[in-house]
Amino acid sequence: MRAVLGWVALPLLLITCGLVFWELRQSSAAVLLTAYLVLFWFVAARTKTLSWSSVVGLLLLSVPWALLVAVGAWGLAVALDPDRVTGVATLPEATVLTAMFQQSLLLVPLALIPLALPSRARRLSFTDWLLAGVVVGAGFQLTTALIQPEGVGGLSVSLFAGPQPGLVGQHVLTGLVAAGLGFAVAARRHAGKTALSLPGRVVWLALALAWPVLLWWLAVSAQAMANLDRLMDDALYPAPDVLELGYWLTGGGVALGWLLVAMLALGLMVDAGRLRNAAEVEPDPVPYPFHPVKAADAWAGKATRWAGTSSSRLVAAMVWVVATICSVFAFAGRDLGVVFAAVRRSGRGSGAVRWTAISRGRAAGVMVRYIRAEAISLAADPDNRWSLWRNRLFGFSGVLVLLGAALGLGPWWAGQLPRVSAAGESLAAAAWPGEAVAEFVTWWQESAFAGGVWVVQVLAVLLFLAGVADWSAFGGRDTFLTRRPVPSGRSSIGEYLRGTSVSAALVDLFCLIAGTLPSRAETHPSGTAIRAAVGDFRSDPPTFIERRRRQIRAGAAPPAEEEELPPVVPVRRRRTDEELPALKLADGRLLSPLSLDAEREFAEHLDGLERFEPEPEGVGEQWRVRHLGRFERMVGNRPEIWSSGSTERSLTYGLCVIGLWYSGGSSWQVSESLPEVVRHRADLELDRRLLEFTTVVNYPGNPFRAVEVVVNDQRVAEAVQVRMDRLAIPGIVVVQP
Repeated sequence: MRAVLGWVALPLLLITCGLVFWELRQSSAAVLLTAYLVLFWFVAARTKTLSWSSVVGLLLLSVPWALLVAVGAWGLAVALDPDRVTGVATLPEATVLTAMFQQSLLLVPLALIPLALPSRARRLSFTDWLLAGVVVGAGFQLTTALIQPEGVGGLSVSLFAGPQPGLVGQHVLTGLVAAGLGFAVAARRHAGKTALSLPGRVVWLALALAWPVLLWWLAVSAQAMANLDRLMDDALYPAPDVLELGYWLTGGGVALGWLLVAMLALGLMVDAGRLRNAAEVEPDPVPYPFHPVKAADAWAGKATRWAGTSSSRLVAAMVWVVATICSVFAFAGRDLGVVFAAVRRSGRGSGAVRWTAISRGRAAGVMVRYIRAEAISLAADPDNRWSLWRNRLFGFSGVLVLLGAALGLGPWWAGQLPRVSAAGESLAAAAWPGEAVAEFVTWWQESAFAGGVWVVQVLAVLLFLAGVADWSAFGGRDTFLTRRPVPSGRSSIGEYLRGTSVSAALVDLFCLIAGTLPSRAETHPSGTAIRAAVGDFRSDPPTFIERRRRQIRAGAAPPAEEEELPPVVPVRRRRTDEELPALKLADGRLLSPLSLDAEREFAEHLDGLERFEPEPEGVGEQWRVRHLGRFERMVGNRPEIWSSGSTERSLTYGLCVIGLWYSGGSSWQVSESLPEVVRHRADLELDRRLLEFTTVVNYPGNPFRAVEVVVNDQRVAEAVQVRMDRLAIPGIVVVQP
């Protein structure tokens, strides 16, 4: 149902986003801008442990929270000034009060993470905090744009710009302060190292406390002073010196975007160090296509030859920076290498072969995130009761401090400033949400048809956000790891769309394109090992890492995949004086065995066919592998027809093999097991299967001479034999329990 919501909302969203002539320019642009920003920062945060479902869920939850912040800003302004007039800017309210209230309350969802989820909070990486802040800020921008359809600003390809000229976006401000929280966590952990002296620990703890406050001060200064500049132009106003200083330090707010990039780079380096430390504690479960630690050491050794044997602290610091950057590229490159090797398919690829590569690519993306998250947790605080309660205490303290700043310090500070009304340019809702709420009522009364379009647009946004996430991942059953049927035909395509969200379909498209790129993954040993690891991971994700590490500790090589597409070796028959008997086919003909040369040519033809190796899941698939081999083969192109494998008999007589597994109970394979009203449907389906393979046999370009139907139950054999006799199918039925 959740995937259907996304597909239903997508056309509505595209239609309403195109209605820019109905004065919905800002809200339409904000929808596209939010998707662009979230996707970019999600991809840029290469050491994240948050899943796409978590990011979309956080974005969806930030929409109602942003609305509460906007309504709260309006309510606080009314409480402080009951006689306020909508449309007239009162400077303390539009500057200091709004900035303090907004920049504080938007951080409350982040402070609730260690309070409500202390165990998950200890396993968050540096870039997780930054990414969460960017998502909350982007959600706030989206919400405020929706409640101010005629506001200033619009769509911008800049990663830093917001809807108001002269002020960076809220995603930059919130992401910057959230990155400060990530730095505080890393600094506090570093202060706990036993090798540090007491003054060193004090310095790191001081940084852990001061750095988030410093970034919050810069964010408040940027918003307050940008609003003041836009409202007052060149007029003088006694703005607080501390805010003017912060605004000056950031170059009028311009430097905040690049500061966010610097924090991202710092976060990647810190996380890479944690990943490297984890690799020293426990072996890497997937050291393919290269071992990230060994590769980083090799790259760093080449890049720091200039250092020689110098013992200077400056040189040592520079060497550490270079080595850490090499670690960032090594771990990110390993993860991308795993995904690209997983999506690589054998041969030209079509149908089931393509779908196997796509499913494997999906699982590979989830697998590398599992590995990162587990490695980050190894380098985190111990998962004990004291650590969890400490996280809860920090989260509770953070919520109290933020509420105090928003509801206490902000109103008090605004009350100390002169109340001056300004009639300058209007402010964007993201910079003054309280005024946007006050003006929305008037816009709604005068909106006419545009109001109806706005309602549809808001519903489409919410439905789309609810539909793009894979909510099953929160319950531990990630559908990215499940194997779906190959989408062929209208019914299968409909089933695919019903079970696949919009974002999952985009991932499938990426895997499809990536699978066509030139690569040695299909023949290189590391590609074989990666595909084997993905299959091992899909069998039992929670225990995958520990199982792989046990194998490495025991000195055993990880379970390698079988040789890539091994040739079909003809079974050498022992020729005796008596020739092999001919087979009696259902159409009445006798089929003699192939000669040795014809048998060799038939095997070579099978080797040249496109192959597909299904996952060995379920008793039926294990039965097929046991009797018919690992691979299914495409024996027909238009439409695609796949044989179930090959047997010794099929090689001897040149047969095309169908495998039918019957698990008991009601099944189309035994029509007598079904109600009488639907038996004819089962007979038609069985007829269709048999006639389909008959066309393969009758096609002049195929060397197949007859059909071999392999079943596991005598009842199925009898049902198939009856249909073959009636239709005069050139084939035989074989029972293999």
